[in-house]
Amino acid sequence: MFKVLLVDDEPWALKSIENGLNWREFGFEITGRYQSIDMALEHMVSEIPHVVVTDIRIAGNNGLDLIKWIRERGLDIEVVVVTGYSDFHVAQAAIKLGVFDFLLKPINLDEGDAFLKKLSSHLRQKTAEQRSRIKKAFENVSVADFIASLSNSNLENSMKKKAKYGAKGAQMTSKTLKLLKRAQEKKPTDGRFFRKYISL
Repeated sequence: MFKVLLVDDEPWALKSIENGLNWREFGFEITGRYQSIDMALEHMVSEIPHVVVTDIRIAGNNGLDLIKWIRERGLDIEVVVVTGYSDFHVAQAAIKLGVFDFLLKPINLDEGDAFLKKLSSHLRQKTAEQRSRIKKAFENVSVADFIASLSNSNLENSMKKKAKYGAKGAQMTSKTLKLLKRAQEKKPTDGRFFRKYISL
């Protein structure tokens, strides 16, 4: 299931977005509903969603600030902007920040299904491409020499940097540390160990 975070300062709008679309049917799970950007940011510090659906105007704040926060940290999150405003300049700024799409209030169910189908297809394709790149990266790698050259302190520092600057690094930090510790004990000679134990 792809995790979705909803952000809108109007309670009725949050309910409309959640209940007005067939999220589960297309493989999505709503993991957070927030009426302020600050609360949404706190959520993302502990759990990184695949998708953020946000209003462009939130209780005096600008939804663009939330998008900028995501982009500045290199988080691999798709952003969908929900708005009832026909504001060309805001839309133009959002496009420059790489938003996936726009939804206009009130949300039409038929249009919503088409949107979710497109979003789900995009995420599945992106996930498949990421898996393919990772598998190819370890296809013929010699793991034993690589692990032997790393001290635990250097490894932990490397993983912390990944956690700070990238969503994938943040999600895989703990798993990667455990994996490499296990690999040190087994002392593998090729990439088959990684293909067996990395859950992609």
